[in-house]
Amino acid sequence: MCHEVAWFELTHSVSGISVFSRKGAQFDFASCILGENMYQALYRKYRPATFEDVCGQEHITSVLKTQLQKGRTSHAYIFCGSRGTGKTTCAKILAKAVNCENLQNGEPCNACPSCLGINEERVLDVVEMDAASNNGVDHIRRICDEVQFLPSESKKRVYIIDEVHMLSTSAFNALLKTIEEPPSHVLFILATTEMNDIPATIMSRCQRFDFKRITSKVVSDRLMLVAQKEGIALSRDGADVIARLSDGAMRDALSLLEACQSHQGNIDAEVVHTLLGIGNRDSIIGLCRAIAHQNASKCLDLIADIYDRMSDFKETVGELIAIYRDLLVMKTVPDYKKYVESYENEISALEEIASSLTVETIMYQSATLEAFYVSYDQIATGKKAAAEILMIRLCKEELSTEPAAILSRISKIEKALRSGAVTSTVRDDGEVSEIESKPQAVCDTPAQAESIQNEGSDFAGSVRLKNALQQEPFLKPWLSQIDFEKRGTVLHVLTGSFVKGMLLSAKADELIEKAAKEIDPLILSISFDEKDQNTSSSASADLEDL
Repeated sequence: MCHEVAWFELTHSVSGISVFSRKGAQFDFASCILGENMYQALYRKYRPATFEDVCGQEHITSVLKTQLQKGRTSHAYIFCGSRGTGKTTCAKILAKAVNCENLQNGEPCNACPSCLGINEERVLDVVEMDAASNNGVDHIRRICDEVQFLPSESKKRVYIIDEVHMLSTSAFNALLKTIEEPPSHVLFILATTEMNDIPATIMSRCQRFDFKRITSKVVSDRLMLVAQKEGIALSRDGADVIARLSDGAMRDALSLLEACQSHQGNIDAEVVHTLLGIGNRDSIIGLCRAIAHQNASKCLDLIADIYDRMSDFKETVGELIAIYRDLLVMKTVPDYKKYVESYENEISALEEIASSLTVETIMYQSATLEAFYVSYDQIATGKKAAAEILMIRLCKEELSTEPAAILSRISKIEKALRSGAVTSTVRDDGEVSEIESKPQAVCDTPAQAESIQNEGSDFAGSVRLKNALQQEPFLKPWLSQIDFEKRGTVLHVLTGSFVKGMLLSAKADELIEKAAKEIDPLILSISFDEKDQNTSSSASADLEDL
């Protein structure tokens, strides 16, 4: 086909050079060499052509469409947000819309010569520049000189500057005056992932739009639509896995789908995990459960299984950190289901794990995982051994002297002391163990049960009572010298003779009695007693041993 061209004219096109024959028929030069059916990446093939097709950014596209309908577009825009969220896509659609000859409700028609030319990237009036490789002052001065000329074939000359934060300081200064008062036929669209690196003088001259991360559900729905059009056998759970891995970036999600599409057969969650080299989700939750139950041998078995299927354990640690985030939300937020990012079929398993952990333990274990994740790339050899040591450290908190580990151990002691079924002590190796089961009484209310279980022993609400009394400036200095013991309906305040005299002279007994009754309604009165200075409560002894 190429040898029949008698004369030709070179011009820009989407694939490079176009050749025009004597009859005016257009042939693509690259197509002559590589063939017409050139493969195109999915994220380019399915790049939205209208604002309506942009996913997850309705708060931006609706404003832009309204501006276009009313003819009130700005002279400069700045689009900021994380990668793959649609900044460059919206910039190209806006460039088409301001030059469209048949604008329809703020949307480009994609049929007029201007829209077709911009889609094929052969319109010289729409310039897309990558500031990462063109960040010098000379590049910007060239643009400032060009804006004085009228568009050659469009209504407006549009400059799309991607990664604009990469421009040098002198380049920003050269752009400043032009972007403040450009000619009426010029439109600037700046895009960046690092808004903090943009000078305030540039931001103040642009309309700013913040692109948010796209939700996993929206990404998953889009993946299913693309898979249907491409004939890819993608299951919903497989799409959900890819959506989670994309972290809100549609381009990343389509690239991951493209990496999986060569698989023969149905692409489900298990296949995605295998093809992308990440741990099986059930194995990761099982690992989290084994850590919660302090089952080190089970952790080592799971580590070996994960390493058989993947060479890099870093992704597994990242998944564990995400699960611990969900566990912390479950322990601290009443309506946690709105904020948990795990799959619906995993909620019950995570609830069971969360019930066996304290907040302090979750904080310690997540911090340990985060530190390992950061330092993982610095481990030259023995990464599997390092991962196994990490699991043992998580299961055996007594091996760590970090404050977070100590707080975790203390929280377990407090939880054991507050439990109504057993009394607890701390062994020499740091483990909390049950030493005596208390008889269960039939009670009408939980308050009555607590009263019976704590009779003749340290007051179970001692920690809460002392925390409440911390608000009283006079009482605060003496709280470390006070113990509480409940006998029937009387709360005995045990302290030394001097402290007892100070508290009674200041009428602190009224404050203590009021606070105690709020914690335990079955307490009817309090009594001040002098305690033996050589003895202490079992709870204090436990903490001292720790």
